[in-house]
Amino acid sequence: MDTHEHAFLRALASAMQLAHLTELEADQVNEIAALLQLPLPEVPSLVTRLQEEDLIQLHWGGRLALTPEGQARAEGRTPSGTPGTVQMGDVHVGEKAQVVINSPHAVTGPGAMGSGAMRVGIIDSLGDLTAALQALRYGQEGLTPEAKVTAQQLEGEVVAIVHEAQQR
Repeated sequence: MDTHEHAFLRALASAMQLAHLTELEADQVNEIAALLQLPLPEVPSLVTRLQEEDLIQLHWGGRLALTPEGQARAEGRTPSGTPGTVQMGDVHVGEKAQVVINSPHAVTGPGAMGSGAMRVGIIDSLGDLTAALQALRYGQEGLTPEAKVTAQQLEGEVVAIVHEAQQR
């Protein structure tokens, strides 16, 4: 799963949690993708890939729900749910297993990162911020004019943070 897919999955999960929903409508899914600056024409293929990986389910009318596996991945839990396991591609490495990486540029140790790698924490935060931004936009209905101004200022700050996180 690439970083865009993970951020999208995390944003979907966070949006559902914030709104106390088990499914999102197609327009909500598209809005999340737009907030993540994913091109709208690419969203159907992204959704298809996540569905093929059994991370989401599509329902009648275009509603989308996360599978238990999708929820686990969005939350950063290991796919099998077994503490101490690692997933590399389609390979699951069990607890206390030894792995040899035949690469002259391999880096090991706590917090080690390879070339071009991105910490999942940033991706998780980006997904969470995107979901919070969506909730903030929907939550402005019924506010007083003064509260709407404050909410719009907050929205601008969150948008700036999302854009900054996407640049990392």
